[in-house]
Amino acid sequence: MDKISAKKTAGLTAAKIVFLVFLSLLFLLFLGIWVFLNVYNPSSELLDFPDLDEWDFLAGAFIEHGMEGENRAENLDLSDMVNIDRKQGDSFIFLIVGRDESGFLTDVIMLLHFNVKDSKIALLSIPRDSWINNGLYTGRINAALSSGFNAARRAGKDRDESFLDGITFLRHVIRFTFGLPTDGYISMDLAGFRALVDAVGKVEVDVPQDMFCSDPLQNLHINLKKGLQELDGRQAEQLVRFRSGYVDADIGRIRTQQRFLAALARKMIRFDTRQMRNISDVLATHVTTNLTAGHIVWFAAKVTEVGLENIIMHTLPGEAAVTSGGASVLSLYAPESINIINEHYNPFLEEIPENNFKIYEIPNHRRYIQYANLDGITMDSFMGTQ
Repeated sequence: MDKISAKKTAGLTAAKIVFLVFLSLLFLLFLGIWVFLNVYNPSSELLDFPDLDEWDFLAGAFIEHGMEGENRAENLDLSDMVNIDRKQGDSFIFLIVGRDESGFLTDVIMLLHFNVKDSKIALLSIPRDSWINNGLYTGRINAALSSGFNAARRAGKDRDESFLDGITFLRHVIRFTFGLPTDGYISMDLAGFRALVDAVGKVEVDVPQDMFCSDPLQNLHINLKKGLQELDGRQAEQLVRFRSGYVDADIGRIRTQQRFLAALARKMIRFDTRQMRNISDVLATHVTTNLTAGHIVWFAAKVTEVGLENIIMHTLPGEAAVTSGGASVLSLYAPESINIINEHYNPFLEEIPENNFKIYEIPNHRRYIQYANLDGITMDSFMGTQ
């Protein structure tokens, strides 16, 4: 009897030990996840904005070919830019770039401000035709990346290094023009955009008007009818690239792009988990970024805490204008742009001073500011209109 009791006691003890070990491992797993999400902070790794003074191949101001070189601003003056302390660990700025078929003209330029502490996201669209004219760069902002790329190639760098230098130069142009550093960047080409839409399945969107355009030089052929419909990747590309029929030109195109992004986000929220592999393959093939896998997981987890009502989208306001050299561009409204950036995209502890902005307004043009949307629109409002 004693031997049987001893065996039972020993058996119960072993089971308890196994169970306790399992609980301990489970606890350590959840503790690790909690530490990763709540203690780990990517600030020290991400805040790597390159120093303009150390960019060895930058020999002076860049100018876009064919633009009014004789009228460009000559002085690159960094001395009047005020250094302000960052909100370390609480606020991040990401540059999001969509590239055309050439890979070097940026059809989409966005700045995403992620306020992690308050669980808020602001997404700022910079029109591709925005005219920049300061001591660092003169031209449409969509050609800034190619200017940096070409400078690097002339300095003897290979294609991949030159592309990264092009991204770096665009980040400098944004910093020097709009006062905003960019902690990380995400760049996707058009093929990746088409593949992403196809990976999640067709996206339902209300096409605002009939769209037709044929441009063999850009390999661009658009034929879409007005109305609510499901678009595949190729059709979605036609939608976001169409620009000739909008009354407000590039601003109208951006508005359509934002509506499509809202529809795409809604579709991705509901997508089948079986599509994850396809999406991952698209991102691995077509996306260039300085974010590590750890960064992406951490930010993705934090994004899930953000409500759609706390995601707001803006477009820098401006109007179509003609430069003295005859180029058709978009002249940004400087005071209104500064107010939007300071209110929704400021990652600093203080207001960004006016000296840190180099936004150029083309002289002697009318300001139709009453037609600009300065308040932005939230993602839930966008989705509600789909």
